[in-house]
Parts: sequence; structure tokens; C-alpha cells
Amino acid sequence: MASNELVLTSSGRDLLCGTIADPVRSSVSQGWHGVLLEFFSGASADFTAVFANHGIRVQLNGCMGVYQRFEGKSLDSKMRRGDLVVSPAGIPKTFQHRGGDGDFVVVHLAPALLKGIVDDWTEARFGSVELTHAFCTRDPKMERLALALCDEYRTEDVASGVCAEALASQLAVQLLRRYWKAGTAADPPADGLSRKALARAIEYIETNLADDLTIQDVADALSMSAGRFAHAF
Repeated sequence: MASNELVLTSSGRDLLCGTIADPVRSSVSQGWHGVLLEFFSGASADFTAVFANHGIRVQLNGCMGVYQRFEGKSLDSKMRRGDLVVSPAGIPKTFQHRGGDGDFVVVHLAPALLKGIVDDWTEARFGSVELTHAFCTRDPKMERLALALCDEYRTEDVASGVCAEALASQLAVQLLRRYWKAGTAADPPADGLSRKALARAIEYIETNLADDLTIQDVADALSMSAGRFAHAF
């Protein structure tokens, strides 16, 4: 996961038609691997786009009328605090905001992040990991993880990158459990790190605080894959 190819430098939104307001803030300057946050405030939108990354939109406050169309299905709904939308990568989707106001965050997750986790779980190798779409749903665990990512964005301390990437892996696990089309993923290990491994991880992080640490760096120190370490951590 430490590969520079996994550092998301943009949302990967390929606008086919229409317009969308720019985000008021984003985590692009953080250089996180596999995850990017975009924050919008009362943003107007009327566009069709293809996304290179999987997207999770979480309504932070307020109430917004949102029309969505995806693969021949559509929904015109009110999005309230805690409502979220799952948008798979690679397939055109239409969004329109129809009145109301509020703030929301879009969490972009690299497809390679999810595929790496699947490869860690099972000996089978999948060419790609396809997700199903969710128009306007509730998932308290996914919401908590997204909000925790927002907290790490605001914290901006020396450990925020490691924590953010661990949270992104947890979010990817939740996506796979609920929205993976294959539906054959084995459950990830339920156990966390052993006390010894946790102590080694903390010692490594504290010793290398001056460096730009990634999940892969800490996982390498423990001789673990990045996906398994992030889940356990």
C-alpha cells in the first residue's frame, strides 16, 4: 500500500457532462495512500461522471434533495445527517442537487486498496473487485469510520497518516462485506494485534515519528501484509 501509485492526487472524477462545484477542502495535500477526502458545503450539482475510485458520500449535517441515476435505476430523495451513498468505480453516474442545504464529505478509495485486501483474505485472485451501488442508505459503522477519517484530516499530526490509512482499510473491509458483487469473501481475521505485536508497532511509530510513516512501513516492521496489519490495528 506504500506504493506511490496508491497516493490519490485527485478524486478521479471524469466529468462527462454538467457542472459540479469545487470542494471547499480536500486531503490531497496529505499524501495519504489509497484514500482521499473531499468536503462540500451546500454544493450545487448537475452532472454525469465516471469515477476512477470507489466513492462513499456521507451527509454531515442539514438536508439536501438529491437525484441519482445509475445503471438504469434512479432515486429522488432527501439526504439527512448520516445518510450515505456508495458509488462504484468505473460506471457512469448522474447526480443532481434539488434544494436544501448542508455539508457532506466524499471518501474516495482506490480500487487497488480493496483488491489488495481481497488478495490477503483468499488464495483466489480476482482481476477486479466490483461493488454494488447504494443510493441512500444507513450504515452506522461506515459512518463512524468516515467521521474518524475527517477527524484525522483535521488533526494533521505526525501519526495522522498512519491512522488515516488504517481507517481507510477498515472502511474498505466494510465495503467488501456489504457491497462486493462476488459475495464470496471470507471474513477478515477477527483478532487484533497481540500485545507483543502492538507494543512493537507503537515502539516503531514512536521511534520514527519524524518520518512520513505509512501503514506499509509499520506492517513491514512486523513482517505482516499492510491489509492485515491495518485491519488488526
